Amino acid sequence: SQIIIDLISMKITSLDQLNSPTFISYLFKDHVHLNNYADYLEVEVSKELESARLFRLIAKLGFINERPEYQRNPAWAETGDKYMLSLFRDYVFHQEYENGLPAVDMAHVIETLNKLDAGSPEKIVLVSRNERTVIAVSYHDIKMCIENAFKELQMNKNTSYPGYN
Repeated sequence: SQIIIDLISMKITSLDQLNSPTFISYLFKDHVHLNNYADYLEVEVSKELESARLFRLIAKLGFINERPEYQRNPAWAETGDKYMLSLFRDYVFHQEYENGLPAVDMAHVIETLNKLDAGSPEKIVLVSRNERTVIAVSYHDIKMCIENAFKELQMNKNTSYPGYN
């Protein structure tokens, strides 16, 4: 700010100059500017935190769904919780319009993942691709399935990554 420059360059030579209306005006403008900048930084950090939370959820789904090395393992078959997570993945990322074209709706993805992250009790209907299976389930239940499957995956690989659960 100009005040700092004036202090460093020795343009302010007495304490009386610091009590002047000009100096007080500078201080007020700097204060307002710093508060606005702090608000901006807070919004940006909030966005990054949300992005990180959503990324962790997407990463966990990616690790869990359709594990080729567990194809013959009944605990990891595409049934039960793992099947529900595959249906959820389709619900989030593979929506279609009535004419069969893919619906690329980022708002749907973000809204759905935020509800999942919050563990909302709201229920959704998951439908298999052949439309023979229909499941009504809450975001909370899906979140628990993801957490349990991810923990199981970590235990099966004897790998634990602290801070990424």
